[in-house]
Amino acid sequence: MRHLLTLLLSLPGLAVAGSPLSLSLHDAEALWREHSRELRLADTAVTGAVADMQAAGQRPNPDFSLNALSVSPQSGLGGGALKDKRMDTQFRLEQLIERGGKRDLRVRGAEARLDAARLERDDTARQQLGDLRQA
Repeated sequence: MRHLLTLLLSLPGLAVAGSPLSLSLHDAEALWREHSRELRLADTAVTGAVADMQAAGQRPNPDFSLNALSVSPQSGLGGGALKDKRMDTQFRLEQLIERGGKRDLRVRGAEARLDAARLERDDTARQQLGDLRQA
């Protein structure tokens, strides 16, 4: 037991400090590009702006609705064939027709937001890279 205690107490003294790792500026920049959280967030914003631009150019989808009104409480509820039920039914199909160049305005707005997201990403990269090179 005494020998084990002596061995355990001497182990921290055996730990030799290793030589510091040298890291070139090129390697540091490569690690930064790979692991930068801010750069990933900016890339995600650019990806979202690209998706918004694609969605801005799409035509609106048609709407379909089905309404059952004036259901008779005597013969309109319960089991039985649908032809024996008394109710008013409405089918409705709508298609929005855009006028006045609204889609073009949406696309131009989305393009401007995409350009802004790319510029923001470039500015973030520039600031982060400057901080890395200064350190």
